[in-house]
Amino acid sequence: MNKKRVALLSLALLTACSLSSNNQTQLELIAENRANLLNSKLPLERGLLSIMHVVAKKTTIEISILYNKDVKNTGTLNKILNVSTRNYCQNPDIKKNLNVGIKYLIKIHNNRGRLITEQHIDQNSCS
Repeated sequence: MNKKRVALLSLALLTACSLSSNNQTQLELIAENRANLLNSKLPLERGLLSIMHVVAKKTTIEISILYNKDVKNTGTLNKILNVSTRNYCQNPDIKKNLNVGIKYLIKIHNNRGRLITEQHIDQNSCS
């Protein structure tokens, strides 16, 4: 009787680990596909910003943006990040990705390539 319980418990644990692993793999594939789609449209320019590179790292989509102006006022960057977060949270396609566990990392670089700031966007950012 104990052997049956141990066998059932082992099977349940293996199944749970397998499901978790499959879910992780699916999320990584979603992130990679989305990053590839975005990358195929680059570079994109919007005012002072140029999206230069998009890459998936596990379940996070990293977006590297070039800020085409000397940063004298960090308030401007904060506004850009706040608007970006709001736009990501309101976009139906991105919102679906966020709801299943995909995360975004917006990295803003100056015109010399130096990282100025970054913003993580996940499901909690949209609450």
